[in-house]
Amino acid sequence: MFRLLVVLAALLFAKPAAAESAFEVSIKRAPYSRGEAVRAGICFSTAMRPVMAPASLVNFAAMMEGNVESAKKFDDGKITAEQYIAEIHARWQEFAAKTDDA
Repeated sequence: MFRLLVVLAALLFAKPAAAESAFEVSIKRAPYSRGEAVRAGICFSTAMRPVMAPASLVNFAAMMEGNVESAKKFDDGKITAEQYIAEIHARWQEFAAKTDDA
């Protein structure tokens, strides 16, 4: 089961044939329902951590911490699903830029 999660998580970084990024494709497929976002964020973080390059772990941890905070706001009804997706998308782009620079 763990290997399957790691493989699925690694596929998020594969370049899709379309112009969309792997992140955008995964966002569209992910179920966003109130009360489940924090759990999903923690699960995603746990699955992705082992496949991150050691040099990017600090940036990855910061991104995921912010994503869990956004998930808490979404679960509490303080932001909409669109705002939640926009926040995590912005963090992903920031992470990708920092990782590309490293």
